[in-house]
Amino acid sequence: MEEASGAPSPAAPPRLYVCTHHRCGTVLLRNIFTRYTKFADARFFKGNPKDAPAEAGIVQDAHSRSPIAKAGAGLHIFRDPFDLLLSHIRYHETTRSPTEPPNAFILDDGRTYGEHLREQPTLSDKALFEIDHVFGRTLKSMVAWDYANPAFKNYPLDIFLDADNAAPVAAELAHAFPVLDRETLTGAIRHFIVNAPHIRAKHGTRTEGERAVELFSPAVVERVHAEFPGVADVQQRLAAALTPRS
Repeated sequence: MEEASGAPSPAAPPRLYVCTHHRCGTVLLRNIFTRYTKFADARFFKGNPKDAPAEAGIVQDAHSRSPIAKAGAGLHIFRDPFDLLLSHIRYHETTRSPTEPPNAFILDDGRTYGEHLREQPTLSDKALFEIDHVFGRTLKSMVAWDYANPAFKNYPLDIFLDADNAAPVAAELAHAFPVLDRETLTGAIRHFIVNAPHIRAKHGTRTEGERAVELFSPAVVERVHAEFPGVADVQQRLAAALTPRS
């Protein structure tokens, strides 16, 4: 039997969880923290948090459903529910990725999710289909998030699309989570904000000045509020977060 060396085992780095949702910052935050770890002494992992290697100090939970992530600390991204709905529709209508829901999910009649979605005659019909399927699952997770948990900072997605927010957001995160370097994070956020028009277009939402909720029929709006009572709270939180501070 070997004797213990007496040397302490190296401690795992403090872990930061980056919690996003489908069509709500998953790729953007992955890009930001992948770039961040190119210049900082940190390792980034995206996937199931239970599979994260011990040396990964920053772990992304792309769907904000992992109990491991929820029991930790970090940042969480949320979005206007109707922007989120419109983004689901536009992306699912067009993506050709074989691993994404519209191409990977086969419904009972043998046709793909995307085929069913595209055959819906109006935007509101597509919305009702999404509510019954992928969007409904995404929104359920987003409204169920514990926004009062002091271990997490909650940010609207739009915060990361405005260059003026890069430095203050990075400073706030670095203060809350000393594992992060403020200057390096500022640079990583700002690097992707310069691509904000491209990111906004890729998310497939409304045009500038347009409100997504106004694009849907009253039946869609009423159903979203009826089936997901937490939507009103998310909208209030969003409005407060995006209100300029005096």
